[in-house]
Amino acid sequence: MNLANDMQNLIQAQLEIFEALKLEVTRLQEIRSVEKSLIEKWQMFLEIILPIQINVVQKYGFQGDQQGLSSFNEKYLKYSEQENTLWELNEQKWLFLFEHAFGLNEIRKLSLDEATALLKDIFTAMISESFLKKVDEVMARCDDAATMLEKRQALLEVLLLLHMSVMEKHHFIGEKGYLQAQRALMDYYHIPELMKGANYAQKVLFERAGL
Repeated sequence: MNLANDMQNLIQAQLEIFEALKLEVTRLQEIRSVEKSLIEKWQMFLEIILPIQINVVQKYGFQGDQQGLSSFNEKYLKYSEQENTLWELNEQKWLFLFEHAFGLNEIRKLSLDEATALLKDIFTAMISESFLKKVDEVMARCDDAATMLEKRQALLEVLLLLHMSVMEKHHFIGEKGYLQAQRALMDYYHIPELMKGANYAQKVLFERAGL
């Protein structure tokens, strides 16, 4: 595939994703109004956007899973440096999503160095003994009859607080900052070193929690 066709396919795929997401505006707006925690709202958000993105990128030769979407995002980010249309489409998509799902009309970007520093700080904090002891306490408070889903939710709640505390040190403040940081980091999860760090930290965390 030549460069021009490759670029055109990326633009077309992003347009298809955007149009499909616009059809879910009611579900996105429900996230704003529902009485749930921030981590639960973020999970609801991902449950809407990820299947749509994966379904579209599969039509353009990428795997129909999270790895395929990661490969698409990697290529998209690379070509966005050469074609401003790609960058603008992605920004419009995320502004639409954040406005309707969370009432935010501002997103922020991170450079690769900034994203790497933030993620490494998060991974280090996640596997620190001081945090793992908090995980022990949280899991010990779970009722014996608690389901795996309930235990996982309890873990995610304490993990959210950890993420927010680290993100604040990188100037992403409060719930708004958390959402903006999560969005900015999505551009870099395809990088092998960062993927490896994320997988390792999650493995240590879930093993400690017995999940």
